[in-house]
Amino acid sequence: MRWIAFFLRIVLFLEVLVFALANTHPVVVTLIPGVAGLSFEAPMVVWLLTMFTAGVLACFIALLPTLVSNWRRARSMSQSADRA
Repeated sequence: MRWIAFFLRIVLFLEVLVFALANTHPVVVTLIPGVAGLSFEAPMVVWLLTMFTAGVLACFIALLPTLVSNWRRARSMSQSADRA
């Protein structure tokens, strides 16, 4: 089973690598249309990685209140169990 997981990781890595190498064309991203100072040029794979990272960060920030309340609840439960 470990060999299958290792093989699948290598296949996934190679697919991502080929995708990155195939998308090296420069792309211009304009944040606000009509404002020339807010245009940025970079390879497409950089923009995809940036947006993926921004999405992961946005999801983490959205889940942060739930995570904190769960951590506090688990902490208080473990402290009350230690007292008993």
